[in-house]
Amino acid sequence: MICPSTLARHLRGKWQKLLDIAVDAIAPLLPLQRKVVFDNFGGRGMGDDPKYIALYLKKHYPKARLIWLAANPQEDFPEGIEPIRIYSRKARYHLYTAKVWVDNFKSLPKPEKRTGQFYIQTWHGGILGLKQAEAQVEEQLAPAYVAAANRDAQMTDLMYSDNDFVRNIFQTSFWYNGPVLKKNLPRLAPILHPAEGLRAEIQKKLHIPPEKKMLLYAPTFRQNNEASLYFWNYEKVLEAMARRFGQSYVLLLRLHPNVAKLAEGFRYSDHVIPASSYPDMQELITAADALITDYSSTAFDCAITRKPVFLYGPDLTDYLARERSLAVDLKELPFKINATIEELCADIANFSPMAYNRNVDAFFNKIGLEENGEGDRQIAEIIAKQLDL
Repeated sequence: MICPSTLARHLRGKWQKLLDIAVDAIAPLLPLQRKVVFDNFGGRGMGDDPKYIALYLKKHYPKARLIWLAANPQEDFPEGIEPIRIYSRKARYHLYTAKVWVDNFKSLPKPEKRTGQFYIQTWHGGILGLKQAEAQVEEQLAPAYVAAANRDAQMTDLMYSDNDFVRNIFQTSFWYNGPVLKKNLPRLAPILHPAEGLRAEIQKKLHIPPEKKMLLYAPTFRQNNEASLYFWNYEKVLEAMARRFGQSYVLLLRLHPNVAKLAEGFRYSDHVIPASSYPDMQELITAADALITDYSSTAFDCAITRKPVFLYGPDLTDYLARERSLAVDLKELPFKINATIEELCADIANFSPMAYNRNVDAFFNKIGLEENGEGDRQIAEIIAKQLDL
């Protein structure tokens, strides 16, 4: 005799499968709607370019329906942006029936794109990623990812960058044959045009006294997921910052989202503040007074403001051997990669604003950067045209 609860579960499973089949059969036949489906890193919530495109559309094109695919739809989303659980039946329905998709993540499974749909792949590398990506390191990537990225590229209608160097990479190393427009990056809009009161708001949220300067430490992740590399003498570096710039600093520790859980094992204090769970990296860059990173594109997002950027990469040789080759020659960077804390402190002590600005300007000129913080508007207007708004 079959247990009633077992029978109920069996029937529910059958019913769910029938509903899935119905969505896949019927939704592609429905008219496309004036809506945009957004994703950020496979459901991580509002962030990166998609966030600022969505916020601009929300403010200036209220007739557009904005759907956000979220791993946690219970998170606090702005009114006018509808969170839908990613990978759900509803999410699939919206992907089938939206006129526009916006994503910065190439391996999110999507249904076959319909005639009349428009897909913008924003990518997530910022102004310039130091690390090689996609086809440049294909042999280091999982075959399943390469297949998914190829499929994504074939569906993509548009990519964009604010500089010639990255435009060339998109055209040659992303399995993509469509247009790559010269456009500003939406994620830089809040950095170049900061909201009034944002710094004070972040200091309040992170319990930082208003008189303190903020040094953001934001390293990239390593495949081995070990936290030991991120442990170092923060106090010694904070002392070097105070000596060079004449003010007292706190350090905001911001680990990459891929290894953010490691932040739970760190020791924090009045001088070392946890910031890995803060939802918006662009806001942290906007509020911070200086940045330390290693091989992250964050360096260039911060440097465009001409705030001091310092690189600390004690594992450079191992990183190049085990993780990724770099996309640019280290000698061409406007920053020095420091291998030890002593070198990092010396780099801070010798910081010259005039030389730094000159080096940053020369580097940005070399890669053909054109950026004025209008990317949210530029990409939103492309979407509005696709929606006939």
